Amino acid sequence: MQTPPVLPTTQRPAGSLRVVTGLVVFALLDLSMQAWSAFVWLKNGGSLSLTAPFSTLALGLAAWLVWRGRRGIWRVLLYLAPIGLGLILGLFLAGGLFLPWRLLRALLLHSPQATTLHLVHALLAGLILGWLAWEAGRVQAAGGPRQTWSRAPVLAALGALPTLLLAKLALLLMQGSWTAEAVAQARAELGDAYDYQVISWQVHKQAGRTSGHAVVLAYNDEEVQQVQVRW
Repeated sequence: MQTPPVLPTTQRPAGSLRVVTGLVVFALLDLSMQAWSAFVWLKNGGSLSLTAPFSTLALGLAAWLVWRGRRGIWRVLLYLAPIGLGLILGLFLAGGLFLPWRLLRALLLHSPQATTLHLVHALLAGLILGWLAWEAGRVQAAGGPRQTWSRAPVLAALGALPTLLLAKLALLLMQGSWTAEAVAQARAELGDAYDYQVISWQVHKQAGRTSGHAVVLAYNDEEVQQVQVRW
């Protein structure tokens, strides 16, 4: 009796175990930030995103697909990892270029734990994304040269430039003439000893009446606080 041929098993590219470990670490880092956000929400209130856990699930799914030897996930990492790195770089550049330096200094002085935690999280996420892009590039290199537009530096720039533009647009919208009423109310409540930055602004129309709600950040060299105003 002839023995049936043995089908070849799925070959995992070199570095698969490293990438799986990196994705799992990334997922745990993401999950820890969500747990911290939930703790702050329970303690101090504010907003809580119910869709945030999907990013952890996506990272876990990517790790599983890499471990299973699915070739398609490497192409996804090849594109999304450098774009994600570009998004983080764009946010850092936008903060340094567009936010008032006095506000950044006040956040570092008076909210050191929260500010440091977010900075460390973003830096670690950027390092992991850069490393994942490098690992995916090594796997792709075995299949032939990449086109110029698909190289990691170009993809990172494609992620960073729109982030810069959107951040600038958001700040312009938050500091327009339509938000002057929110700043005026916050100033009337706290006085001229603070500088003011609108970080959330909403307008509702119902039954012919217009109402609004805004969150204004008041800061100086001594403290930083949030002021909620309605009109």
